[in-house]
Formats: sequence, structure tokens, C-alpha cells
Amino acid sequence: ASAASGSCEDDLARWREQLEREWAEKHEQAAAAVARAEEELAKKQRDLEREWAERQRKAAEERAEAEEELARRKQALDAEWAEKQLEVDALHQAELEIQRHAESLARTEQALHME
Repeated sequence: ASAASGSCEDDLARWREQLEREWAEKHEQAAAAVARAEEELAKKQRDLEREWAERQRKAAEERAEAEEELARRKQALDAEWAEKQLEVDALHQAELEIQRHAESLARTEQALHME
């Protein structure tokens, strides 16, 4: 019985060692999987941060271009407005000149009728 009990204890010891080795292997595999997953997540986060920064840069660039375009359009409209104002002023001056000539002609005509 003693030999059978020794053999049984040996079997248990071998089984225990095998279980410990398997557990250590599984633990290593799990740790490696966790490390890979963490590395993959870190890479995805860096990629997302890079993409976000690029989108922010592009949006700022587009906003700056739009503001420049608006400034150019406003400047063009202001110039056109100033030009139209000059034309209106010139027409007003011409109208006043015509009115003065008409008044002068009316006085001359009146003077001619009086003679």
C-alpha cells in the first residue's frame, strides 16, 4: 500500500506541476494578449489624435481662406460702392450745372422779351 501511495503522490505531484506549467503558460499568453491589445489601443488613440489634429488644421485653414475671401469681396464691394458714389456725385453736379444753365437761359430769354 505504501508503494501505491507513493506512486499516487508522485502522480499528484506531476499533475500539480503540469497544472502549474499550463497555468503559467496561459497567464503568459493572457499577459501577451493584454499587452498587444493595449499597444493596439494606444496606436488607435494616436491615429485618432493625429486625424483630429489634421481635421482641426484643415478646418482652421478653410476658415482662414473663407475669411480672406470675404475680406476680398468686401473690399471689392467697398471699391465699387465708392465708384458708384463718385458717379452719383458727378451726376448730381451735372444736374446742378444743367439747372444753372436753365436758369441762365430763362433770365436771358426774359431779358430778351423785355427789350
